[in-house]
Amino acid sequence: MIGMPDLEWFAKPFGPGDTDGTGQQRSLGQPSFAPRDILIREMAQNSWDARLRGGVIPEFEMRLRTLGMPECDVLKWNVLRGCSENLGLAKALEADSLTAIEIVDRGTKGLGGPTRNDLDFGDGIPKDYADFVLTLGAPPDAPGGGTYGYGKTTAYSASSCYTIIIWSRWKNALTGFYEERFIGSAMGPRFVVDGRLYTGRQWWGHVVSDGHGGQRIEPATGENATRLGQALFERHFAEFETGTSLLILDPKPDRLNGDNPGESAVSMWGRAVLQHLWPKLAKDQEQDRRMTVNLFDHGSRVPICNQDRPSDILEAGQQCLTAIREVQSGQQNENPLVSVREIRSLRPKELMGHLALTRVGPVGVDDPLAAMADTVTYMRHSAELVVTTEAFGDEPHAFSHWVGVFKPVEELDDLFAQSEPPAHDAWNFKSMQDERASGTVRRALIKIKGAMSDYLKPVVVDVSGEGAKSTGALSVALAGLTGSADGTVPVGAKHAVGGGRATKSESPKVHVAGEPKRYFVDSQPGRQFVELPLRIDGVGPVLVSATKLAIAVEGSSLAGGDDVRLEGWSTAGGTLIQDPQVRVDGGYIDVVFSHPLGIAIDVDFKAVADK
Repeated sequence: MIGMPDLEWFAKPFGPGDTDGTGQQRSLGQPSFAPRDILIREMAQNSWDARLRGGVIPEFEMRLRTLGMPECDVLKWNVLRGCSENLGLAKALEADSLTAIEIVDRGTKGLGGPTRNDLDFGDGIPKDYADFVLTLGAPPDAPGGGTYGYGKTTAYSASSCYTIIIWSRWKNALTGFYEERFIGSAMGPRFVVDGRLYTGRQWWGHVVSDGHGGQRIEPATGENATRLGQALFERHFAEFETGTSLLILDPKPDRLNGDNPGESAVSMWGRAVLQHLWPKLAKDQEQDRRMTVNLFDHGSRVPICNQDRPSDILEAGQQCLTAIREVQSGQQNENPLVSVREIRSLRPKELMGHLALTRVGPVGVDDPLAAMADTVTYMRHSAELVVTTEAFGDEPHAFSHWVGVFKPVEELDDLFAQSEPPAHDAWNFKSMQDERASGTVRRALIKIKGAMSDYLKPVVVDVSGEGAKSTGALSVALAGLTGSADGTVPVGAKHAVGGGRATKSESPKVHVAGEPKRYFVDSQPGRQFVELPLRIDGVGPVLVSATKLAIAVEGSSLAGGDDVRLEGWSTAGGTLIQDPQVRVDGGYIDVVFSHPLGIAIDVDFKAVADK
């Protein structure tokens, strides 16, 4: 476009020790998550590691865009002038429009420091630009979620033409001024020009002498960087903002919605954000633990979570994480609904981490984190980014679920980091060279498995009667987390907590007969009502009552007081009998009770022959 700065193409020729671009893209190995999820995980982790300190909450955004003719003209005529034939870029730029993913972080330090990686500038000098743009596999300057910076290759591999545009703003600590940098970069397959072999690494900037008879690439800076950045990117920099923006050109379908064309790409991004970044989303936590995440679909912001129906699983995970934070900071866990267990090694005697567990109720099919039910989420101590989840126990029960979180102690955080593959999606102790470190991670995983086996043991309730008035009872664990969704209880299903035993075969018994109905009453905000169908087996008239209405905690219960209330008994005709007990001649009866949102409850029912 006339009047815009022009950039030049620079390709790296092969030299001793070089790897071609295709090999560099394979450095992520075979991640366990979908490519879409890996892109979000790695880009968000890069942003988190680059965050500013001192109470600044970093921002992370992903924007799905369609670049129109003005943007495509700037790319074609001013920025991406020349490329290798096998990159696929020239063909992509022939169109009048181009799909792109814009990835933005703000409240981060930006890509500062020297613009070359072939000289030693000494310790204490930031090398963010050189490490991100020029170098592959550079160790981080400070501890964080990443290890050796392989995650940036996910941006290149997300593009069908392996090409990204980089626009960054940083504050130079030596001058006190804000500086901008703009450069194009590609990581494609090797190619040959005039008989010379090139690695596939390509850049678009200003070609200058390297001082040793060769050439190197410099980014556009100052006003030129600002003009190019504002011409191509949707979000610009405010006056005192720092950070980095990436533009992934012509993204591959599996980074969008290629595997599910019936759903929008941004909606699928939202589920991935919840699954992998949920520890950063809670607003009622310390600022230095938070990250603001926003998604945009062609300029319109798309909510990540349905605020009218929040996720029970998300709430449970955040409660577990809060409890671990309290314990690992030397405080007491104040939440009676969350159990925090120490994960210790006996040989050597060592505290390796903490496992927090809590119960949840039925999980709605529309809960975006339904797959996280009945799993333990592994995360590292400092970064608190999800590494992976592991399921435990037998086939999940439709009526009662649980959520767990494990974090190592701070002193062992680096050992767990060493066990992670480049995609940071597992703890693989077998891959570690240090035997002590490998043993620590292995013992921790074994101890977690043992703790889960103990936690998931069924609780047997032994109920016996006296003489002719022997009873049958059933203890049912229910959950009432915020916005609890409807669940399904198969008729005759076995319950982890429950069962009964009578002294005579003809003694009446109580059984859960179907799915609970959950609803709210406008006149009683903050309370959830539950209508649970019961089947009464017995000969002759039977008196049915609720013998316990309590708050459930692991392994026991607390007196419910007025928090858990019996509202009455609903007959087949719809009449509500508001008495402590009801007389039935066998058959079915619905019990109605209520409790505050955010607690789990423990209820016992008893049937006694009415003589």
